[in-house]
Amino acid sequence: MDPSLTIRLARPDEAAIVSYHRAAMFRDMQLLDATRVEAFAKLCEPSVHLALSRHEYRGWFVEAGSVVVAGGGLTMRFLQPRPQQQRQVSEAYVYNVYTEPEYRRRGVARLLMESIVEWCRGQHVTRIALHASAAGQPLYAAMGFMPTNEMRLEMELAA
Repeated sequence: MDPSLTIRLARPDEAAIVSYHRAAMFRDMQLLDATRVEAFAKLCEPSVHLALSRHEYRGWFVEAGSVVVAGGGLTMRFLQPRPQQQRQVSEAYVYNVYTEPEYRRRGVARLLMESIVEWCRGQHVTRIALHASAAGQPLYAAMGFMPTNEMRLEMELAA
C-alpha cells in the first residue's frame, strides 16, 4: 500500500465528489451508460449534500496528495430484536464505495473499508451490511463479510 495515501471524512461541500463516485460505480458495474454519468451525478448531488449536512451519511475519502482517489460511506439504521439476537441491532449500511481505476489493486479499497470498519467498532455498531459488485466481492469476503438471503421489492410511485 502506498504510504502517501491518507484518509479523511467527506464534507457537505464535497457532495459532488461522492455523487460522482456513486455514478462511476454504477457505470463500472454496467448499470449506467457512460454518457449518463455526469447527469446521474448531478441528480444525486442535492440528496448527498443534505445527507452529509445532517450527518445521515458519513463519507470517507482516500487521497493521494490532495487528489481524492477513492471514497465510500455509510448510513446507520437500527433494527428491532430478533429471536436469534435478543437486542436491538445497530447496522451500518455501506455504499458508494469507489476507487479510481488507476488506483485499483493497490490496497486502496482495503484501506477505505478498514477505516470504515474501525469507525464502526468505535461506535459499537453490531453489524455492517453492503451490496457488493462482482469486482468487490473478493475483498469483502477476505474481510469476513458473508453473503445473506436478502430479497427486495421495487415499488412504483404514482405520478
